[in-house]
Amino acid sequence: MNKKSPILLLGSGRSGTTWLLDALARSNNLRTIFEPLHPTEIQGAFLFANSFYKNGMTDLNLYNHFKKYLYERNTSLWCDCRYTHEDLTPQIKNLVSLKYSYFLLKLYKRAISRFIQSYKQNNNRRIVKLIRANLMLGWLREQFPEARIVFVLRHPCAVVASKMKRKDKYWNYDDQMQQEILHRYLSDDQLKIEYRKRLGIAFPVPTCEVSAHAFMWCVENVLPLAEAREDEGVMVTFYEHLVTHPRRELLRLKDHLFLERVPEIEEMSRPSLESSREVREQGMTPDHLLRWRKGFDKAQLHQVRSMLRIFHMDTYDVDRPLPVNWMNGPHEAGQA
Repeated sequence: MNKKSPILLLGSGRSGTTWLLDALARSNNLRTIFEPLHPTEIQGAFLFANSFYKNGMTDLNLYNHFKKYLYERNTSLWCDCRYTHEDLTPQIKNLVSLKYSYFLLKLYKRAISRFIQSYKQNNNRRIVKLIRANLMLGWLREQFPEARIVFVLRHPCAVVASKMKRKDKYWNYDDQMQQEILHRYLSDDQLKIEYRKRLGIAFPVPTCEVSAHAFMWCVENVLPLAEAREDEGVMVTFYEHLVTHPRRELLRLKDHLFLERVPEIEEMSRPSLESSREVREQGMTPDHLLRWRKGFDKAQLHQVRSMLRIFHMDTYDVDRPLPVNWMNGPHEAGQA
């Protein structure tokens, strides 16, 4: 382990991983690698994204995929610039609009700026953001023991509300991508066996959009949290703690990741570009930790609560905005 070891930042989508990624990268001049498991933008990643890999499993293709982004010199429109080819392809019919042309110019300028920055930082220490690798946490620790890993969690209600509010092609429940993730979890026998044997949890079948999003959150976070509880090499940080106690959490991150500096508190109040317009306008304040309550009725909150109980998740509850007792979460099957 040293100050050049790559950093892996894991968490479910809409959990604040981009916000933390950019804050740490800016303050330490790190090269960011953005979601190298994106199933449509990274060649071959569809085979691995959101898949379960247990310690001891062998997959040379997956190992080489990660090795490429952790250590080798490479460039990628998505990982470096965070744009798809579709994003940067002009809509000919809209070019007559000055407003659209100005928007397109800003888009190209930002993409070029990000590409140049990544190119200049290619030999710098890397920080890799992953929202489709939670179920590989133990495998990644085994395959890349020198890497420093941070696992980010956010309140399931906040994540579910954010996904439902976005309604874009990546988070829309009815879209093919979300349906494929749901199907992958429900059809993975090895994953279901691991949950049943290790935590005594049998997968339910979600019956609606809210319960499906809550189910996916539980699958992606309950098992990795149990693994992190047993592994000092993985640091768990909660989005809510980063907002309410930023100095304390940043110092923990500095020690765990061997960083030279921590972001200024003022910088942590700057939301990422992935945040909602409301958060970008009002900033990252403790008040916004309660905003998700506006997006649910009593029946929907009951659906989330029921799913959390099925997964023995007591770190978060629909009646509490902050996490509690994460070290005493779901027990191993057979334990008290």
